Amino acid sequence: MASPVGAVANGLEVLRDDDDEEMRALALKLMSNSVKRANGVLQFCRMAFGTSGSAGAMIATGEAERTVRDFLDEEKFALSWRIAPELRPKAEIRLLLNMILPARDCIPYGGAIDVSRGESGLTARASGRNACISEAASSILQGRAVAGDLGPRWVTLYYAARLATVAGFTLSMAMEGKDALIHAEKSDRTA
Repeated sequence: MASPVGAVANGLEVLRDDDDEEMRALALKLMSNSVKRANGVLQFCRMAFGTSGSAGAMIATGEAERTVRDFLDEEKFALSWRIAPELRPKAEIRLLLNMILPARDCIPYGGAIDVSRGESGLTARASGRNACISEAASSILQGRAVAGDLGPRWVTLYYAARLATVAGFTLSMAMEGKDALIHAEKSDRTA
């Protein structure tokens, strides 16, 4: 949120202090893009972390897709959404959104994120230059990490693993060729 809000503040400063119409037009465009970006982050956080809706509520996969597209920096990440339009349990959609965060972290230079839902569960595949899964991420998913010791970067993966358990899935990450694969497998108890 700091980057888009900071850009809006800079744009307001230009509007206040600069009479050049070209600069003012550029500032308005910057502010408009920044507000759109900030709104995308807020909507994503609301759906991924918020308590919107009642327990057991259903969310449309199309709404989740729009939320993810508005959240991701489209100049850096290409999204392929291969999930049929339907209503799915809120816990499953929240898990899916929280799988996209570590997928994005696996490709720091940008790339493609392919999201799918199959009979075995949910998958987010991250493809890009130097795609990798860190040892810290593996440690979290293997239950070796203590919540109080996690830095800000890893809290979302820890949260995703907890969400997976609550939703009846087991979360895993592995390299498949040059791609990082985040998979939520349906647990036996939900079969």
